[in-house]
Amino acid sequence: MPESDSNHQDQLAADMKEGDGSLMEGFFDVSASQMITKPLEEQPANVRRSILELEKAGTVGDINRFGIRNMRIFERILILLCCLLPSFLIVFFFSDVFDNGIPTYTELFALKPIGNALVSLGFLLCFIFYICDFSQWKKKVKLVAVVILGYIMFIGGICMAKTQPQAPFIVLLWHTPILLVVQCFTCSKKTFKTDLYYTIGISCMLTSVIMVVVWVIWIVQNDRHWSKATQEDLIKRAKVFYDEWATGYDKKGGWTYEFTYENYCGLNKVGTDSEPPVDEDELLAASKACAKAKITWYLIWCCPMICGSCLFICGIFSCLRANYYSEYLKNQSASRTEGAIRLVMITFGILVMGMWVSASIAGASMKLSATLSSFIMGFAILMGLWAYFELGHANVVAAAYKSKMVMSVIRFACSDLARAFFPSDGELLHSSYHVCQRVQSMRS
Repeated sequence: MPESDSNHQDQLAADMKEGDGSLMEGFFDVSASQMITKPLEEQPANVRRSILELEKAGTVGDINRFGIRNMRIFERILILLCCLLPSFLIVFFFSDVFDNGIPTYTELFALKPIGNALVSLGFLLCFIFYICDFSQWKKKVKLVAVVILGYIMFIGGICMAKTQPQAPFIVLLWHTPILLVVQCFTCSKKTFKTDLYYTIGISCMLTSVIMVVVWVIWIVQNDRHWSKATQEDLIKRAKVFYDEWATGYDKKGGWTYEFTYENYCGLNKVGTDSEPPVDEDELLAASKACAKAKITWYLIWCCPMICGSCLFICGIFSCLRANYYSEYLKNQSASRTEGAIRLVMITFGILVMGMWVSASIAGASMKLSATLSSFIMGFAILMGLWAYFELGHANVVAAAYKSKMVMSVIRFACSDLARAFFPSDGELLHSSYHVCQRVQSMRS
């Protein structure tokens, strides 16, 4: 091996030994957002090395830490608990397996005003953090601010279960990767990445199988197949959902008929040709109320299957990532694994698109496509965060440093003009929304 290459490998090895906390520290570093706008000679040493790797190989250099020891038994148990606990909470509180789904949602319906207030407060804090130059705050203050803001949004999302019945699922399922990230940067930060990802993948798939098996056993033992009898039973027990949505209609004089499933949501529902007739605005409001009530009790029925599907996808990607590390450490190349990951991503994208189209057509009566879109959006945000922490802060900065477009966008986002523009633009959108609502009320 040439001396220069040997020195280069030694330098990368030294980078790996600097510590495993640098990814998280980079995210909360005081000067992190200013690094990209600095010239090369002013960049930190690890960023300069990543940029040199980028220039040499045409891609971002892999300076991620691969670990220095095998995974211990208690770490494997913790990973399994990280996968099991959020899914168990979802199935226990929001499914019919333990008969808690409908009572839980009934209680959450009353908390919708609190949910609206918390989510609004969360967005307000986002604007305040942005205007106050969040990137320049101290690391510990940043961490506390992010945790507080995140859980304000999480609690607000759960309390908004009336209008967003899928929100509790997304919030609780997000806690599996959150708990795993905490473990990765604490007790498992020196564990071999191959062991870590294989354990996460196997734990996710094992939890997925447990959830689906529990669901299937419950369906068989209680004869809860997706049949007409099951749907009629859900509609009967979910009458409180329809009653709750009936109270939200603000048309003068209220509903023309009593708001029940048979009158406004069933096969023989009323229409413009009924006597007395029902106008289009009332039918539109009834359609939205029926869709929200129906998707709620549908999610209650298929709750374990949703948890199992999400965890199974995460398990597949974790195992592929573990295989990537294993292949890379053997021959410093992972082209086959990278190709497999790309193929899985493309296939997953096509399947999601097909599911969305199918849901838009077959699930139009309960707005299933909007629910599916929420899950996809949550998964996309999660994948973006995972990519950042997995690539490493130095690699992300190095890649951004080579892109003129990215640097231009970041410079604009950090400018005083942007800080002045985005809050005012948000206020304009908020005002426009209320104007539209007022116009609709006047039409009614």
